[in-house]
Amino acid sequence: MREELNSIITSLILKVRAGNQAAFEELLNLYSPLITSFLNKFRTDDMPQADIDDFEQELSIVLYNSTLAFDVEQSEVSFGLYTKICMNNALVSQFRKMNKISDDSIVEYVDDMEDIVRDQTSPEKELIEREKLKEINKKIESVLSEFENKVWKMYVAGYSTKEMAKAVNKTEKSVDNAIFRIRNKLKPIFIK
Repeated sequence: MREELNSIITSLILKVRAGNQAAFEELLNLYSPLITSFLNKFRTDDMPQADIDDFEQELSIVLYNSTLAFDVEQSEVSFGLYTKICMNNALVSQFRKMNKISDDSIVEYVDDMEDIVRDQTSPEKELIEREKLKEINKKIESVLSEFENKVWKMYVAGYSTKEMAKAVNKTEKSVDNAIFRIRNKLKPIFIK
């Protein structure tokens, strides 16, 4: 069943890349429960409907960009997990820009990345996804230096280069160089 679903998703991804709008609509329909779960996770009681609509649109764009960036040839990371990570990072960054959540909350999201795999899935699938996420985090930690790990966590939390430089007591150029190195080191993990 899982292999069949992965085959369908891969086929849709390739069609989207070829410019097939109907394939993206189908993929969007498949991932609408994920989008809804993220909206429910990040929404507040006093959030205006316009902001909710903006976040939904943002998640649709993230899904589209995920189809373009995901490496369909690798089998270590599922498209669903890859998309969940991308969506989580996009929403945390968006909220950070809007000053809707505090720095402590952002660090909590980065430190507890397991939350991104909690949606309406079976316990078995959730466990598998968590294990995959732990493996990815271990790989990331193993290839990055201590300084790069600090920068990585702040980067995915949406901190600006200036904020990161201040937090680690380095120049913005040092942080920019670290981000460049991080991207090069992590590229083989996410895109093969």
